[in-house]
Amino acid sequence: CQCASYLLCAALAMASPDVRWFVIHLWLVPLVVGQPAMWGHFVAQHTGTGEGSDPYHPNQASHTARVVLTHPAYEWLSWSMNYHAVHHMHPRVPFHNLARVFATAPDRFEHVECGYSRAH
Repeated sequence: CQCASYLLCAALAMASPDVRWFVIHLWLVPLVVGQPAMWGHFVAQHTGTGEGSDPYHPNQASHTARVVLTHPAYEWLSWSMNYHAVHHMHPRVPFHNLARVFATAPDRFEHVECGYSRAH
């Protein structure tokens, strides 16, 4: 599905100069500039979590993904993806409710870090 959307954008960009301007300036430039800044965020979500300590459910999301408690401004900027393990356990929960779901049972998560510098 993601590949199809990339191909559609490329086809539209080749067909029209107006669409090409939007694809370049509103998609490619932000992607190239913003992606490197987010690598630390992405790497912290799963790196170093191993398979978890539960021998009966080694690949359970609460053990293989991380919750990073961070500044509210960054939480807003990242659409609450600092609650990544919660997102994996409950993929249908909207991003703005992930913190609320985490608060109901924080002890269920093996990897809870205070800040991204501690997650690396």
